[in-house]
Amino acid sequence: MRKNDLRNGDIIVNRGGYLGVVLKEEEKILYQYIGYDELFEFNDDLTFDDEDYRDGDIMAVYRNNSFLEVDSEDDAPLYERDPEWRRPSKEEMAAKDKELEEKRRREEEEWKKAAEEARKDRISIIAQQFYGNRTVTEIRREEADFFLRGILSPKESLWNTESVERKIVPVPDTENLVIVYDQTQEDEYVKVEFPQRYAADGEEYRERFGEEMKMIVSCAIPEIGFEIHTRCFACRMDETGTLQGLGDDDIGKIVPYFPGR
Repeated sequence: MRKNDLRNGDIIVNRGGYLGVVLKEEEKILYQYIGYDELFEFNDDLTFDDEDYRDGDIMAVYRNNSFLEVDSEDDAPLYERDPEWRRPSKEEMAAKDKELEEKRRREEEEWKKAAEEARKDRISIIAQQFYGNRTVTEIRREEADFFLRGILSPKESLWNTESVERKIVPVPDTENLVIVYDQTQEDEYVKVEFPQRYAADGEEYRERFGEEMKMIVSCAIPEIGFEIHTRCFACRMDETGTLQGLGDDDIGKIVPYFPGR
């Protein structure tokens, strides 16, 4: 029997022992207790397309039968994959269901544990010159230097962080809030990139806007005479010098030092 031979209302039994009814117009097999499968999930020979789920294979097809008549001595199936195959008993099905449920719970617990461990390495920050300004996001603590250079997929990048000179500036009148930036990138912008741009476009800019071209400011803290012009971010730093995530009330303390444009 092939998949195209199935008719609306046919009763199937899968290898796991579950009964289902074929709904041809909906292209589904609706099971008595466990939801449904789409017909496209089956191969033409009525095996389930997922090689790791052999319990989904259709083992028998009944026609003009009800769920209650399946397995009765008077009604033989229209199709049998293996005449020697025996449908699992209710006890066997219940035991297997319990085993699968326990496996699912173990996998879910393992996934939750892995997710919690991964989050321990992530910190919340507010960044400048990253998808605009004043952008709240998360980064992996160990990838902070990559972030400063705008590299979001360090594992796929050939670039290393040897040239990054990470600098930390405490935010005045706050507890453990800091600004993090790359001095190498800052020097490159101030001493090379901006002067080159000014030399090439400064006059046209002056004529067009009636003012001198100025360097972009990403962070300015007048209280301490601090100003930078390249990508940076704010976060917390503990007494050991380890970067930590921002708290709920920290962003408001940082925004005044981060220009919106």
